[in-house]
Amino acid sequence: MDSSKATLKSIITKLLATTAITSLVSTRIYSYIPQNTTYPYIRVGIESEQDFSFNETDFTHKIRVQTFSQTNTPKEAMDTREAIFNALNRATLTLDSPHVSNGIQVGTLFNCFQEDDGKTWQSLIEFDMSVT
Repeated sequence: MDSSKATLKSIITKLLATTAITSLVSTRIYSYIPQNTTYPYIRVGIESEQDFSFNETDFTHKIRVQTFSQTNTPKEAMDTREAIFNALNRATLTLDSPHVSNGIQVGTLFNCFQEDDGKTWQSLIEFDMSVT
């Protein structure tokens, strides 16, 4: 059974429960960004792949977490990325039954960059997670 939905839900729940994150972005943590969203905010995406190594219920997930900020410097976006790293790297996540997380860890840490509009800063971090 595909664990993508349960994994995405657990990631967003963990981020919303982390004071260091909500103090920066409030509850603006999305998998789909609504129109006219207030800055700063976080977008969580997931790419999933079935892992047949052991059985057909195992999945590996690549979680991409993007931060968006509109300030004069990249500090807010980078502070948010750091809080995300601290909250998720090697964290214990609770997934909806029958899924069990086999661990999450940072896969790739990207630089913070200014988007083409000249006013939005974006920072990205990716995590790898396996679920049974």
